[in-house]
Amino acid sequence: MAKKINKNLVGLMVLIIMVLLTTTGIVLVKNLPGQDPTKYAADAEKFKESGEYGRAMQTFVRAFQKDSTNPEYLVSAAECAIEIGEVG
Repeated sequence: MAKKINKNLVGLMVLIIMVLLTTTGIVLVKNLPGQDPTKYAADAEKFKESGEYGRAMQTFVRAFQKDSTNPEYLVSAAECAIEIGEVG
């Protein structure tokens, strides 16, 4: 005859595992790369300094997409567009 399973213990273990997985998921989502617009802006500045204005423009636009409250990213993207002749 099979042993009796302690349903309370199994339920508690399932609940603890669910909480741990949920917490881990939230931490991972918050730390995904690409959430910080300053990283994109720094990369864009490097591209701009090396003369890669097309890549710099795209990266400034990505920075603006992550933080649409900062118009400096769009201004910098426009400056890059002027440099490569897409505007003006």
